[in-house]
Amino acid sequence: MSASALVAPELRRSSLQWKLAQRKPFQRSVNAREASEAAHFDPAVVGYVSRRFSQLHTPPDPRAQAAFRRILQGVVTASTVFPSVSADEDGAVVAVWRCGPLSLQIDVNVDDSFYVRASDRDSHTLREWYEGAFPYTAIQGFLRDLSRRTAKVNPEWHRLYE
Repeated sequence: MSASALVAPELRRSSLQWKLAQRKPFQRSVNAREASEAAHFDPAVVGYVSRRFSQLHTPPDPRAQAAFRRILQGVVTASTVFPSVSADEDGAVVAVWRCGPLSLQIDVNVDDSFYVRASDRDSHTLREWYEGAFPYTAIQGFLRDLSRRTAKVNPEWHRLYE
């Protein structure tokens, strides 16, 4: 009997899952659903964000940009709406997604630390994260809901970014 046969199927990881889980500084465990979504990653979002960085009067620090791109690769798919991006006074990336009452803000600092805030219309915080491992699974779900809401309101939203 092979060693992998002794491990429950839900605990086995493909080579893609291991690569995703071993990315630093944002280490995380990856399940089959996440790996499937990562396999459907659309580089258009990262391309758009990179172009926006270059168009900013004061772009974020390159280290913060690289860390934010790694995060994007772990949370966006082809159906994810694009964020608004800017830099704060310390060179951190500030990305915001909004649709109706929902908003998501992700700040990524030069030192790879992060701040994530999901909120509703009244700026009531639904959830915040700022330490430990980056909350990839939670952010994927929030962005999926926000993107579905966007597609219902404006099915042609992607044309705004062409």
